[in-house]
Amino acid sequence: MTTDHNEEMERKYEGKVSDAIIFSFNAHAGQYRKGEPYQYIIHPLRVSEFLLKNFSHKKNIETLRVAAILHDVIEDTWADENKVRTEFGDKIATLVLELTVPEQKDRKDKHIAHLHSFQNASDDAKLIKLADLFDNVAVSMRRADQWINYLQESKELLESLTLKEKDSVFEKIKEELAIIIDNKIKSAKESEK
Repeated sequence: MTTDHNEEMERKYEGKVSDAIIFSFNAHAGQYRKGEPYQYIIHPLRVSEFLLKNFSHKKNIETLRVAAILHDVIEDTWADENKVRTEFGDKIATLVLELTVPEQKDRKDKHIAHLHSFQNASDDAKLIKLADLFDNVAVSMRRADQWINYLQESKELLESLTLKEKDSVFEKIKEELAIIIDNKIKSAKESEK
């Protein structure tokens, strides 16, 4: 693809951010995150804003933001791949699918499937996943002792996120998040004593 074509495609997504917010708000209606007093839509909005704040240097930032706002709709709501593809196109649907954890019977199998799915994921999906992990771990109001297994799984997933095309901001955030996770795991273990 030419640079002009990429820029044209990115302009197409500039107007889709508000559409994605409305779609995600409706899809997540009535849902709340564990341990948090506000509606679920706040999480994908924070993920999108995190990307804008930290990765605005990316030419496809609007595409990333739209996919971030929609990243949980297939996994956690009535919306399916066809609905996302019809409303937002192939690129967004593909990214949302890359971020959707395959359904599994138990937590350990789900974690293994999640790790495996990111081995071949696109760099764009990995950027969104980093923002998602940051919000899940650093911003969550849950007490660390209530979710130590999740923290340990997040650390494994974080360690597996490597970009094909290096990005110093990504690496810096990854390092910062690893420290946050280690501190929360340490705190959780101390509170268990």
